[in-house]
Amino acid sequence: MVRYIAAAAAAFLLLLPACEIDHGLGTIESRISGRVVFLHPELKPARVDAVRVVAVVNFPPQGLGDLVFTNTSINLSQPAPAYSLPAPLATYALVGAIYREKGREWDYSNILGFYGANPDSNIYSVEEVILSKEHPVAEGIDIYCDWAMVSRVGR
Repeated sequence: MVRYIAAAAAAFLLLLPACEIDHGLGTIESRISGRVVFLHPELKPARVDAVRVVAVVNFPPQGLGDLVFTNTSINLSQPAPAYSLPAPLATYALVGAIYREKGREWDYSNILGFYGANPDSNIYSVEEVILSKEHPVAEGIDIYCDWAMVSRVGR
């Protein structure tokens, strides 16, 4: 009986490496990171509740499948908080920050700033971000957000 159990255990251990085990979705190793730089913080409207970073494959997005976004809001109490956005390998046409007004749903047209733009130096150039197998992490993707632009748009 002991020999039978030992033989069965040995066979199981020999066959184990041939088995494929599904570990679920796992984590995304590719990501976009940088800082959200808030310009003119004294002009932040009280109606703004939260800010998130989004990356879109097509701009404007055709649906939710075209975008990824941070699952937590950006810290609005800091002048240049860091962000890290897990994102699948793709070419992103636009990486930006959007804001939500208090008591409202997220509106992806509420763009606060985007990568490539710097309102202080009047540079407005949309820069794409590419995540590939060779370069799965894009760092230093800073997004400049000018509160003066939001405060001018009264709602």
